[in-house]
Amino acid sequence: MTAVALGVLAVLLLACFATAVVPMGPPEAMVVALTVAATTSPRWAIAVAITAAAGQAAGKLLVFLAVRGKLLRRVRFLDRLLRNRLLTRIDSFDTKHPHHLAAVVGVSALVSVPPLVVVSPMAGSTTMRPHLFLMSAFAGRLGRFSLLAFVPSLLW
Repeated sequence: MTAVALGVLAVLLLACFATAVVPMGPPEAMVVALTVAATTSPRWAIAVAITAAAGQAAGKLLVFLAVRGKLLRRVRFLDRLLRNRLLTRIDSFDTKHPHHLAAVVGVSALVSVPPLVVVSPMAGSTTMRPHLFLMSAFAGRLGRFSLLAFVPSLLW
C-alpha cells in the first residue's frame, strides 16, 4: 500500500472512532465512498472494512468504559436512566447468561436493531466484560462494513 492509502485509512480510523463516540454522521457512507472512489480491489475493500470496524469498535468501547467507570453517572438524568428497572433486569439476566448480551451487541453492530449507540451504554452498565464487548462489536461491525465495501465492486 502506498503512503496515501495508509493516510486515507488513518483518517478513516479516526473518523469512525469519532462517529462512534459522538454520532455525527454515518460511517457507512465513508466506507462506500472510499470503496467506490478508490478502486474495486478486494484487498482495498477488506482494508477499508477492517479499519472502519476497528475505529467503530474502539469508539464504542470508550462509551462502554465511560459508563462502567461512572464518568457519565455524574449527570443526574443519565444516572437515573442507568439505574432504572429495565437495566437491573438486563444486568441480572447477563449475570445468569453472560454470552446472550454479547450476541445482542453483535447483532446490534451488524444490523443496528437495536442501535449500537443505545446498546453500548446499556452493556457498560452491566457486568459484561470489556473484551467480550469489544470482540462482539468488532465482529458485527466488520460484517456490516464488509458487506458495504463489497457492494460497489459487485455493481460495477
